[in-house]
Amino acid sequence: MIKLRAFGLFGLFLLFLPGLFSCDDEKIIATAEDDAFITVKVEKNDTLYGLVLHGFGTRDFASVSATDEEGLPYTLSSYNHYTYEYIYKTNNDLLSKTIPTIGEYNFSNIFLTGTTYSSTNYLSKDCIYPTAITTCEYDSTEEKINLEWDINGDADFIVIYLTDEDGNTTFVSNSINGSSTSYSISSDTDYWGNFIPINGTRYTVTIYMYLYETTGEDLNIQCRAENNSTVIWGK
Repeated sequence: MIKLRAFGLFGLFLLFLPGLFSCDDEKIIATAEDDAFITVKVEKNDTLYGLVLHGFGTRDFASVSATDEEGLPYTLSSYNHYTYEYIYKTNNDLLSKTIPTIGEYNFSNIFLTGTTYSSTNYLSKDCIYPTAITTCEYDSTEEKINLEWDINGDADFIVIYLTDEDGNTTFVSNSINGSSTSYSISSDTDYWGNFIPINGTRYTVTIYMYLYETTGEDLNIQCRAENNSTVIWGK
C-alpha cells in the first residue's frame, strides 16, 4: 500500500511530486492505489452528493478508467497536470440529492511504459456531513485568518484549502485531527507552496472533513464533506 495518508488528491504531496520519484525511477514498479468516495455539500438547505474516483500511481499514467457496479464507465483525468495522479469528480451542476451508485468500482490503470494494473474498490453508503463554519475572519493585529467550526463527531481528519479569485489553490493545510474545531493561517504557516498571501485578495476558504473506509486509512477514503466561506486577506 502507498503510505501517503491521502495527501495526493488533498494537496500536500502535490507540492513535492515533481521530485518524489526522480531517483532510480526506472527501478520503481508500476502500481497504483485506486479509490472511490462520496462527496457531500449543503446548498440552500439541500444536501447534495457527488462521486470522486481517484488513482494515484508510482509511475506516469497514460490513462485511468473505471466502471461502477452497474457497468457505467468513467474516465479519469490528470489532477493539476500531475501524471502520477488522476481523478474524476461530479461537476457541481450535476450534484444530486441521491447518493452515488453503491458497490464495486473496477479500475484500469495504464502506464506510459505500457504496463497495466487493475484494482477494485468497494463504495458503501456511509457518509459524513458538513457542519457550520462559525468564524472566518482576518485578524489585522495578528495578521492571520482565524477559522472556527462546529464539531463533527464523525470526521477522521480535516484539510483546509484557500483558493484565490483566479481559481488557484494557494494554500492546503496539513492533516488536522478530526475532533478539531479551529485553525489559523498566517503568511508563515506551512503549505502555501509557491504562493504568498496578497493584501486585498478575496480567498474562498474550504474546510474538507474526511471519513475513512472501515477497512483502512491512507488513500482509503469513504466520504468527504465540504464547508465554504470567504475572507479578504488584510481586511
